[in-house]
Amino acid sequence: MIQSDKNLILLHPQVKDRQEVIRQLCKLLEEQGCVGPSYCQAVLDREEQYPTGLPSEGAVAAIPHALSKDVQRTAVAVAVLKDPVIFRNISDYEEELEAKLVFLLANAEGAGDHMDTLQDLMGYMSRPQLLLDLRNAESADAVAEILARADSYPEE
Repeated sequence: MIQSDKNLILLHPQVKDRQEVIRQLCKLLEEQGCVGPSYCQAVLDREEQYPTGLPSEGAVAAIPHALSKDVQRTAVAVAVLKDPVIFRNISDYEEELEAKLVFLLANAEGAGDHMDTLQDLMGYMSRPQLLLDLRNAESADAVAEILARADSYPEE
């Protein structure tokens, strides 16, 4: 299960593109002592080479991330977007997806745990009602509560 602190949640930020939402989420992670200043560029660089947009029922999501030595504490920062931003599809780099949910992963535990956390996040994509509830949440507290009970949502 992914734990998300309400201090790592952006609800309806005004962003123009994926780079801006990634920068804002990185700033939250840095302010909370999860990552250092070089982490953001590592994520931006990785996103350009290996897109993370995921077509999913309920709400299109993206899971930008990078393996970096500049992660001090494992965390996931979440943005729920009112206006979607374009992320390229993880499995078809030419396809552009309008993402409304962005989960920025920072993992301090190494590659094995990084993959475990990434798999947990990917599991959310098979829970359309979870994604829909996140998309419709009206507060950071509500987003954190939904994430806390993510495993109770049925997979479809």
